[in-house]
Amino acid sequence: MNLLTDRSWMARRKSSSEIGATTEFRAGCQVFLDYAYSNRECVNDKNQIRCPCWKCKNVNYQDRDIVNFHLLVNGFMRNYEEYWWAHGQKRDGGITINNAGSSTYRMNEMVHDFAGPDFNWDQAREQPINADAKDFFKLLDEGSEPLWDGCMKQSKLSAVATLLNIKTDHNMSHECFESLLKAIKNHPFRRNRENFRKGKVENDMSAPRLSGTEIRSRVMRLPAVPFGKNDKKIDGNDDGGNVELNGRLSVFGLSGRAYGKEKRIFLSEKELHAAHTYILLNCEEIDEYVRLYDGELKAKHPDITDKDIEINRAKGFALWIKDKALTVESTIPANVLALAMGPDRDQVSRNGYKVNGYDFHTKLDGGDNPEEIDPQLILVSDNEEEEELLTDTDSELENGEDDGYESAREDDSDSDNNT
Repeated sequence: MNLLTDRSWMARRKSSSEIGATTEFRAGCQVFLDYAYSNRECVNDKNQIRCPCWKCKNVNYQDRDIVNFHLLVNGFMRNYEEYWWAHGQKRDGGITINNAGSSTYRMNEMVHDFAGPDFNWDQAREQPINADAKDFFKLLDEGSEPLWDGCMKQSKLSAVATLLNIKTDHNMSHECFESLLKAIKNHPFRRNRENFRKGKVENDMSAPRLSGTEIRSRVMRLPAVPFGKNDKKIDGNDDGGNVELNGRLSVFGLSGRAYGKEKRIFLSEKELHAAHTYILLNCEEIDEYVRLYDGELKAKHPDITDKDIEINRAKGFALWIKDKALTVESTIPANVLALAMGPDRDQVSRNGYKVNGYDFHTKLDGGDNPEEIDPQLILVSDNEEEEELLTDTDSELENGEDDGYESAREDDSDSDNNT
């Protein structure tokens, strides 16, 4: 059987006895490709021919291997077995349907094919044109215009052809197609990426920095996040605002766990004072004594400012409450008494502590010279990236002092030591 003249094989791409395309169809595709490439007027300057598969429909130019693959997968377009008009076969009468030449723009080639090979383009443009011809030449010019600035793959004409192809393949009605075109016209595509970034907030300023006290206050308002299995059943009406201490101090109200390698340390005087002061000033059980200490300062120095009270509190409150606890007639409760005495110097240190979803770790802040480290207890939250000096350095105290209260602080320190 001559596959070139008997083209019934083009309709027998699949068979129940074979997987994929049939052997006859594969052989016929090779005969077709040999015939198409034998007609050099059908091959463009890139050695490509039109692909007659069901999807390309002789619109797209492809390489030989790609055309063969498309035909094996998709099959030939409808009614193409009569004559291969786009691949060199002539009509009855000897007129060649396709004369692609070396045109590189595919949509222009399709318009040329529509007009016919004998159409004189130069002469037609010189003659006066009517409205229909004007629309036709406008369509031809748009075949070379990009769909948008910078687009190298699509033209206005190719976009219209794609839409018409969709309309045909899916049997869209004229009313449906008109509605689609109106929707596209009313909502043009925007290719500028900056237009897609308008969702960012207008106020892109960073969030304000939070002090360690503010971080602790916010953490305390959050519901406790247990580490490990939680055996307790939580009441459905519990909003998480109240934390059951179960004998713990309020400053340690939330469950947590230390992490990192254990390290034995011996606290210096400044480290011991920093840790002791931080616990005292952030524990609700000590608030009553903090107010008592502030009241004594105001009684001795009526003109003292809140800033000076805060400085005196950070420097002398730990010693004041410890002296109070050591007096014979002291009525301080046992838990407050333990807080007043302060921590031991010999301690176990770890890298950090996880509590309620926050990760805190400690470090020493001592400037550029390691030999002149001024130990201070610093809390660093990985969530807020916020550092809080829990005690003031001697330089900060000197910078913060006012001449009007210098003698008052000295008198107060002397009176506290004698208490």
